[in-house]
Amino acid sequence: PQAQSKASSTSLSGKVFILKPAVDCKTAFCSDGNLCTKDECDDTKGCVYTQLTEGSACDDNSKCTTSDTCKGGQCQPGKPLSCDDSNDCTSDACSPSAGCIYENRGSGATSVQLVAGSVVVTAGYKDGKGAQALFNRPLSLAVGPDKVIYVADTMNQRIRRIANDGTVTTVAGAPQKGTGSGWDPDHKDGKGSVARFAEPHGIAVDGNGVLYVTDYVTHVIRRIAADGEVTTLAGAAKTPCANTASKCDGAASSAKFNHPWGIDVDSKGVVYVADMDLHAIRRITVGPLATNVTTVAGGNVDPQSKLKHGLKDGLGAGALFYRPRGIALHPDGGSLYVADHQNNAVRSVLLSNGAVTTVAGGSAAGGHKDAKGSLAQFKLLEGVAVDDLGGVYVADKVNFRLRRVASDGSVTTIAGSGLVGSVDGLADLARLNYPADVAILSDTKLI
Repeated sequence: PQAQSKASSTSLSGKVFILKPAVDCKTAFCSDGNLCTKDECDDTKGCVYTQLTEGSACDDNSKCTTSDTCKGGQCQPGKPLSCDDSNDCTSDACSPSAGCIYENRGSGATSVQLVAGSVVVTAGYKDGKGAQALFNRPLSLAVGPDKVIYVADTMNQRIRRIANDGTVTTVAGAPQKGTGSGWDPDHKDGKGSVARFAEPHGIAVDGNGVLYVTDYVTHVIRRIAADGEVTTLAGAAKTPCANTASKCDGAASSAKFNHPWGIDVDSKGVVYVADMDLHAIRRITVGPLATNVTTVAGGNVDPQSKLKHGLKDGLGAGALFYRPRGIALHPDGGSLYVADHQNNAVRSVLLSNGAVTTVAGGSAAGGHKDAKGSLAQFKLLEGVAVDDLGGVYVADKVNFRLRRVASDGSVTTIAGSGLVGSVDGLADLARLNYPADVAILSDTKLI
């Protein structure tokens, strides 16, 4: 019989059989995570991985090494790149995704002031300007291209908007029926107040003003168009993943999450999610024919500890997280930073191959200490943001502070006295009340 690109037919005893291909290469993503194999897709054979010869040139996807080669079937880093500009007033470091980075030393916040919400009334729901507005446990925020601030107002089950003049309005969502143990929340798409969220935890905004939200209790990812229309982007509603993360990958409508928290979106519309109770970083790729969910890193059972969680650097499924929460993309889109909550650590994920490294922290007990790399201490990190120079800002929740991690791993405290409260003033005297997130508002302002 004549071979065809998608199917072929043959005749046997007068009967016709259609032989379907093993995989549709137009939508399949073939990658074994090994940089020393050639990954290809064949319509009849499926994914085909061909080992490169020993000593072949390869690229470990790090701009901090040169002359990488294949040894023992794996891509081994070559010579380290030297980043020294001979200037004692800069912090010199190399970012795997950005290359050499030189930062001026000594920059920091000077004061803290209220943007919106009341420090007198502890919680509520009210649109209004500045202190007239009320929120109820807002857990995440994102800054749009027009500097408008979007807030996941978690216990109000709503998405809120803070205009440049401080006026707060509601974008979408409405109250749910009931809460607490045994709560069976509504999951409903629709426009504005017709839509229903169930404790939205994370929020991100793309360059067109489209919002992406992690719907924590219903285990799904939502999308809010510019006109307020809410749709479900990925996840089987109210059906959490009870397996390893990779076994819950697949088409968007059938893929499963387990309490998704942090979220970010790149310039191409690829969405990344911190899947908290799967201890994994997931990717949602929106294509012309299909939207798919894959696991970038973590979410697997460690062969030594037999646990899904822990603090372990490595490649893809070989890495371990412990309830990751906030995430933020580096501006170049090549890496992702993670507030690894229970590990009290800031982690970095190289998106090309899923390589995970610990940037700072990692003390199991946690604490507060400004230092470099693993000597620094945090206490239950939540939110994270990254500036154009690769500086990382984290909401250090139980230390009641905002911290900054320079590109060389040096950690400093930029706001918060260490005492809980909501008091404006000079950065080192101001009080923060369990800060849950942080975002870049401008070159000189954080929100």
